[in-house]
Amino acid sequence: MNPVIVPQNEKLNLIILDDQKDNKIQIQAEDDSGIKLFILNSSAPSITARLKNNVELEINFASLYQKNSKHEIKVTCLGNNSKTIINTVFLTKTNEQQDLKISNIFEGQNNTGSITINGILEDQTRCSLEGRVVIKNTAIKTESNLHEKILLLGEKSVCNAKPILQIDTDDVKANHSASTGRISQEDLFYMRSRGLSEQEAEKLIKQGLLLAPFSHLDKNHKFFRQLETRIL
Repeated sequence: MNPVIVPQNEKLNLIILDDQKDNKIQIQAEDDSGIKLFILNSSAPSITARLKNNVELEINFASLYQKNSKHEIKVTCLGNNSKTIINTVFLTKTNEQQDLKISNIFEGQNNTGSITINGILEDQTRCSLEGRVVIKNTAIKTESNLHEKILLLGEKSVCNAKPILQIDTDDVKANHSASTGRISQEDLFYMRSRGLSEQEAEKLIKQGLLLAPFSHLDKNHKFFRQLETRIL
């Protein structure tokens, strides 16, 4: 795919479903532009975006049951006063391997950014996950959040999650959190006491975790509907 240039004051909404072309997605956003990406099960090995001033960027990315998938999302705020939101979920099963790198790099001033990564590993699956926030010494007044939450459903599933903050200036606000765990017996007991089978309870928990980053979307949005129906 050729680089996508979003002109000044223009808006771009792009939905990509089940694209297996292995194309890189490259975006250059000019001043005062806006971009919303919705990507479900794409083979694109990388998504890169470079933002100038006053840009609003939202990336919604989901990878479900893709065998041995590798993805990298890299967003760089070159200018000032931009806002970036990166929401990512993945679901793996049956010996699949998920490699995911997401980075938000701030060079300009007064930018805000958030990265949310929720994932579920079933069966004997493995995951290598890296979320990275880089705030350069020029990027004063930056505010950034990084959150990772991984649920292990397989007895032999393994996730290597690395949340990384690289901060080169003092006048910023940045925080991160990371958790990896299993469904508690207390949660299962409570849901089964409400009349749900163990399978139904597990499905609800999976949907809750994987749909949470996209709760701001209309439930009839094409991306949201496709994602909801594919979570088994």
